[in-house]
Amino acid sequence: MAMNGGSGISAQDIRTYMNGGCTAEQADYIEQLLLEDEAIFAEYMKELERLQDRLPQLDNPVSFAERVMASLPVSNNAAASGKKAGQRWYEHAFFHYALAASITLLILFSGAFDKLTAERSLLLEQGSAPSYSAEAMKAATGWLDRMKQ
Repeated sequence: MAMNGGSGISAQDIRTYMNGGCTAEQADYIEQLLLEDEAIFAEYMKELERLQDRLPQLDNPVSFAERVMASLPVSNNAAASGKKAGQRWYEHAFFHYALAASITLLILFSGAFDKLTAERSLLLEQGSAPSYSAEAMKAATGWLDRMKQ
């Protein structure tokens, strides 16, 4: 097989590969080049189009696909559906999301958030607790004043 310089191969090399006339090393080399070099892949596709009428045709493509699928190893039903083997119902992420949403709605409808807001409003009205922004502003201006000195 004439390997051209760099990473190129000839059209004859591609035809030989397509007909199965390569050694295992040569086939591995060409397959690696097909994955890495777009120009060689384009040449491969051109050769494939030229050979299209000489390639064997499937009599029944649907039957062929069914036979291939039937020959694949059967996987665990849980693994196929995305579940981990032996995972209990309360270990699913959906259960945790549903539980968190339920607890949030329970707290929201019970009025617990309203009580927190009412107590904070009362403290602000009494003037006993300054707002967070006022405290942050006071800290920042104090820091700037110390830098000026």
